[in-house]
Amino acid sequence: MTENKFEGYFSYYISKVSELPVKEVLMKQEGELASFYNSLKNLDTNSTYAPKKWSIAEVVFHNIETEIIMLYRAIRISKGDETTLSSYDENMMVEKARVADMDFTELLNLHKNTRENTLFYFNHFTQEELDRTGKFSGLNLNVEGLGYLIAGHALHHIEVLKERYL
Repeated sequence: MTENKFEGYFSYYISKVSELPVKEVLMKQEGELASFYNSLKNLDTNSTYAPKKWSIAEVVFHNIETEIIMLYRAIRISKGDETTLSSYDENMMVEKARVADMDFTELLNLHKNTRENTLFYFNHFTQEELDRTGKFSGLNLNVEGLGYLIAGHALHHIEVLKERYL
């Protein structure tokens, strides 16, 4: 793993995952996420633990969309794109998504497909591409750091679901 892969706020998520190579972290987590998400199928996934909080399904959907966005950023940065990438408002994204209208099984399939895409790219990035650094939200990051961020962010929300919803 390269040094200085991420700055600031996102280091919280990265600190949650082991120091295995990023490809191994993402691959190992794939089965754990699928198993955990499948265990939620028989719950009321549109329920929340408190008013104005996301539902179980919204948390899962947020994880999926965040992974897609981070993968998009990783692809652009890996190609040497030096454009400062824009941030996004996760609350607005979830609010506008109409997750309550989605079948939870469809979300599980979307997660599976999303992680497969993530693994495809991270399995094919060269070390040079993993080391490439880009910028968004005023922070510098490299592609490898984005992979750890994807895994750490997912782990964070699994912990939130376990602590507050189950």
